[in-house]
Amino acid sequence: MIIDGADEVGTSYAKELLNEARYIVNSWEDSKILITSRPQISINNIPEIRSIEPLSEDEAIKLIIFIAGEKFQPSNIYNWSEEIKDAVKRPLFTLLAGVYYRNRTDFSSSSISKIELLNFLITQSIEKTGKRINEARFMLQKLAILTIERDNSFIPVNEIGFTKDLELLIDTGFVVYIDTKSIISFSLPIISQWFAAEAIANGQRSVSDLLINSSRIENWKYPLAIFLANFSSETVSGVFGELVLKHPGFASIIINEGLSTWGLSNEVFPPPALECGNQIRSRMEVWIQAIGPLKYLIAPLKDGKVKKLGVRTEGAHLTTSWYEGERDITDVVILQEGIFSEGNIYEWPSMRSARPGFQSAWAWRWTLEELQSKLSKLLKEYSLPIDTGPLMDEYIWRSALTVLNKGSLHSSPIEISEIKHRKSKVGTVDNYYINGKKHNLNYFYDCIYNLERLGQKVIVPPWPGPDIISRENWVWSDFSGGQLLSRTIAIYSAALYAYAQLVEKWFPNFKLVMDMGSTLPAIFHGELTLPFEGNGPTLFWYLEALPLEVKSRVDIQIADESTHSRREELWNDVSNFESFNT
Repeated sequence: MIIDGADEVGTSYAKELLNEARYIVNSWEDSKILITSRPQISINNIPEIRSIEPLSEDEAIKLIIFIAGEKFQPSNIYNWSEEIKDAVKRPLFTLLAGVYYRNRTDFSSSSISKIELLNFLITQSIEKTGKRINEARFMLQKLAILTIERDNSFIPVNEIGFTKDLELLIDTGFVVYIDTKSIISFSLPIISQWFAAEAIANGQRSVSDLLINSSRIENWKYPLAIFLANFSSETVSGVFGELVLKHPGFASIIINEGLSTWGLSNEVFPPPALECGNQIRSRMEVWIQAIGPLKYLIAPLKDGKVKKLGVRTEGAHLTTSWYEGERDITDVVILQEGIFSEGNIYEWPSMRSARPGFQSAWAWRWTLEELQSKLSKLLKEYSLPIDTGPLMDEYIWRSALTVLNKGSLHSSPIEISEIKHRKSKVGTVDNYYINGKKHNLNYFYDCIYNLERLGQKVIVPPWPGPDIISRENWVWSDFSGGQLLSRTIAIYSAALYAYAQLVEKWFPNFKLVMDMGSTLPAIFHGELTLPFEGNGPTLFWYLEALPLEVKSRVDIQIADESTHSRREELWNDVSNFESFNT
């Protein structure tokens, strides 16, 4: 006899079923009964229990294909998070994933929302609790808050406050209970993250609560991503807007994690055009408040305010354009057919068109991507304004080499008078290409005149140059070992300073989520291997974080036997640490 799903009848009935099964096999010779169940209190420690190992990834894929047929392709798993991959190795979730794909109608996009799949899994599972579904949800939300804030550890049952209703919690199938220690936790982190997201939506945890302990905010990344992707625009707007204002870098990570990229579906229409426009402008206003000085470079601002916006919807498509003209128009206007003709290019110089998709918080991603696109262009063109320090020194030197047609290996000082003489022959140039990047050469001339007014007559190379003459033709051939070390130290010292300068000037509100930015101040430890038998110089380096009140510094040495030994020790330490974390 096979009895499947004993957990679905509840804990008390499962215990009764087990006792009756024991009576039968003890009364009837050669009788055998197989009972299947998810973990629950009444059977966790019985002598007859046999645990089933999770499916392998290959086995899970085969089972999903068996259920979903051609609607599931093995390549779909590349769009899954590690949490989803882990979940579907458990038979219950494997079956639910198969049903999800079998029922799914929109396969025009290869980008599948991880949250969409998770929503289906959770909803289908929790409905099995029956009439007390809301009560079970509240209990799961409270448990989720505790487990998320304690790194998904087990929680003493008496802290939850539902000891008399423990069986209801167990019957959901989402938790693991160890009765000998009276502790409980979720069977999978992904489930605790889901109910933690519900707790945020229900007001059990506010953004202010999450940000009290900055070391714990990372624990809430996935719950916030689920919250952003799965709840209404009205529910999300205030909560997520507060997060954007207080921690824009972390908010951008959550958007990229929780909201799907623009798909190809024509079945999900966006809201009416004017509503879309108002959502985009309101979200952009929040971003502008949050990103600090960067807004002056990448945000659609005019006279200190968000620009007027033109919008148009066509089926599933949304088209937008920021207004650059001088006419007095409303904040959001409908873009008419043919508006992007040549005659309107100055008022509507650019446009954007995409399918927002099914997630109600799409406007957060739309506006973030607009800002990211502008920033990406600035970074690719090396156009972030910095008017002092090593970046400016490097800009002036490279520009001088370009104007005077001197090669990049030129290492002698350059007379300012030579630059002025060259300008008198070629005139002013608005745009000039240096290393393939467009620069305003007139700005370079202004810098030269400023230096001259300060009494400077020559421009010197920013880095130590060659100090010997060699018969070899490698770029490093004319450097002695000592000079190569001096040049390396100078360049990396300047790089540390310049990076910190960029972060403090343009990215102060994003520093905590920038890998390098959050590490500084630091010691830049380096081991320089000098050229040998045709092999060029190489640098092995790592950063050692310092207290915030200490300045960054560089410690680079020429490699020898002792430094090689230290490198091997460090590499072994890092490898052991990674293995431990894994």
